[in-house]
Amino acid sequence: MSQETIEMTSTNSTQRSSRSRFAALSVLAVGLTLGLSACDETLEVYDPDRVTPASLASADAIPILVASALGEFQVAYSGSGGDAFVSTTGAFTDELMGAGTFPTRTRMDQRNWYTPQEGNTSDGIYVNLQQARRAAILAQQQIDLLLDSRAGTGWGEMRALEAYTYVAMGEAYCGHVPFTEVDQGGKELEGTNAPKSTTVIFDDAITRFNEALSDTPSLYMAAVGKGRALMSLGRYSEAASAVASVPTTYVYWIEHGETDGRQNNGIWGLQDGGRYTITDGEGSYGPMFLSANDPRLPWEPRPNNNGFGFDGSTPQYNALKYNYRGADLVLADGVEARLIEAEAAYHGGNFGAALTILNSLRSQVAILMPLRVDNWASLGISPSLDPLTDPGSSDAQLDLIMTERAFWLYLTGHRQGDLRRLVRIEGRSADSVYPSGPYIRSGPQGGGNYGTDIAWHLDFDETNNDEFDP
Repeated sequence: MSQETIEMTSTNSTQRSSRSRFAALSVLAVGLTLGLSACDETLEVYDPDRVTPASLASADAIPILVASALGEFQVAYSGSGGDAFVSTTGAFTDELMGAGTFPTRTRMDQRNWYTPQEGNTSDGIYVNLQQARRAAILAQQQIDLLLDSRAGTGWGEMRALEAYTYVAMGEAYCGHVPFTEVDQGGKELEGTNAPKSTTVIFDDAITRFNEALSDTPSLYMAAVGKGRALMSLGRYSEAASAVASVPTTYVYWIEHGETDGRQNNGIWGLQDGGRYTITDGEGSYGPMFLSANDPRLPWEPRPNNNGFGFDGSTPQYNALKYNYRGADLVLADGVEARLIEAEAAYHGGNFGAALTILNSLRSQVAILMPLRVDNWASLGISPSLDPLTDPGSSDAQLDLIMTERAFWLYLTGHRQGDLRRLVRIEGRSADSVYPSGPYIRSGPQGGGNYGTDIAWHLDFDETNNDEFDP
């Protein structure tokens, strides 16, 4: 057996956040309310589901704050039945194509944003990522303020989730993002409103991942996140070193649930509503996600509306990795760690080593897919993949690595970072990487050409920031 296969039986390979920790408690960040001052005792109502500000000034509130941070991150990254970081990056790149009628989603799919004043689908994602960042910081602050030790509190996980919000905004938004800080009372800290460049954003993410690992050395999701941030800076050998200890079978899940809409998987909700379809060679660079019939991306035609999306004219194909409303989503795992090592080997001039890593993963697809897709057994798939061969040229070798990343990491929020890295770090033209030319969608929402955007506008509300210069 290979080392990776041995690790499956010898390593506690999965990290999950307990569903009960972030159930409906994630409304905390926006739902804290002050009680009415009653002049009559008969008007006073005790509601045990409400969390008052005063109740947070206690060590007993730490689990609530941790639950809140987990919930806010879930909403921002993978969604609560609607658009989030994963779906918007999928549509903006070549993973998804619009099948609905919202013009903002169509413009996003075309890489042709409206102006910030007009508004875009990405606006809400920006707000949600900032709220998730703030929720993680609040949990960290209260742990440090109210407890004698960070041990066993989840502080490292909170620091890592904060770092992941930096990674997401560094990958998606223009290199001009403010990260305002506030004190314990919610007052803005002077000098923290100025926008940060893309390089600084990823550097800040790495600093936070390092602090998370210092607190919790076994927190592999932080190690993978650090590797992801280093890749976005072109520091490939450092990225490989960062993930070297991560077992191939390790998985960190963003958990979803079926209890209420806020917990639902965003991709499932959007597919169920007929809003997006899987693409097949979108633009000049897009992988053939449908026609490849790759077992890492099982799909089916939409089972209702005669197989069409909400618009009634776009054939819709659904990704079965999110085949029910409570399907969990992989944020970081050992497969990503190995893919980072493969890309680093290529950049180090050793494509042979990269190919060995890629083929090792492919040989274990029957082991890895059940670990990485919630409810995999229900799909009835016995996957297998043939080994890859060296395509010859350096450009083709990198294309092969990126295609393997595209299938292994499909709809987990990585594609935008990968394509933008090809432009920013590798020097490829945007039109050779992102969908370009005539917009391939047919029907009333089709026509025209793809635009030229490779990053997202910030929410127009940010213009209220005196230090922000759009």
